[in-house]
Amino acid sequence: MSTEEFLMTDISDLMRRATDGLSPESPDLVQRGMAQGLRMRRRRTALVSAAAAGAVVLTAGFAVAVQSLGPADGQGVQVAVQTPTAKPTAPAPTKTTSATPKPPSRFALNTLRKLLPSGMKASDPNVWGEPGQFSGGSWTVDDGKGLAEVNAMVERHNVRKCSSEFPGACKRLADGTLVVSRPLELVYTDERNEGVLSNSVEVYRRDGVKVNMIAFNSEDEKGSPKTRAYPPFTVEQLTTMARNPAWKPAGRLFALPAKGSS
Repeated sequence: MSTEEFLMTDISDLMRRATDGLSPESPDLVQRGMAQGLRMRRRRTALVSAAAAGAVVLTAGFAVAVQSLGPADGQGVQVAVQTPTAKPTAPAPTKTTSATPKPPSRFALNTLRKLLPSGMKASDPNVWGEPGQFSGGSWTVDDGKGLAEVNAMVERHNVRKCSSEFPGACKRLADGTLVVSRPLELVYTDERNEGVLSNSVEVYRRDGVKVNMIAFNSEDEKGSPKTRAYPPFTVEQLTTMARNPAWKPAGRLFALPAKGSS
């Protein structure tokens, strides 16, 4: 006999004893009451079982969650791991351009050195100029007749014809080049006149480049007494040197832009 059948028999016997001599309105009242009680007991049992199962599931889920947090620290306490908040990315540093000016081009200095006679000594180089605009250079030369300064400079120009504005002899060559020459000019025309002379030429090329060459009969253009009777080069020699193909690269470095170009 099952527990439920035992309970129903026991309860039926007790109710029969308690109601002896009574005539119930319905003969099956006792049976229906017992059946109702049994259904309620089964329902409570089912609810208790469901609650217990839910508690087991929750407990298992909590255990898994704790394990996923990682191993315990040195004290045996589980340490919760927080997801780090992304830090804002710092802006990339702005590149700064150097304020250091570019050194002057050595183009004129180096070209002049190539054009000096092979037996002539050269020392004390000096440079000046502005990148892309003009380049100048000078040497102190020695041909055995006394020290002298020779300098050269290349720059941009827009001269197209001879003019009375040129204080010297100007002539146009067959290729359109203009040459202005100034032989044996006094560097000083006042009380500082110490007999320092210069020979100079200016060559205005059609590509917008001017080549200027000067030779002195002293070690320095100014502040130095004459060291020889005349400069080491004549205007004819300087003209030949100024028109030498060695100056051709100046067209890429210092020439004015062609008309109509940007």
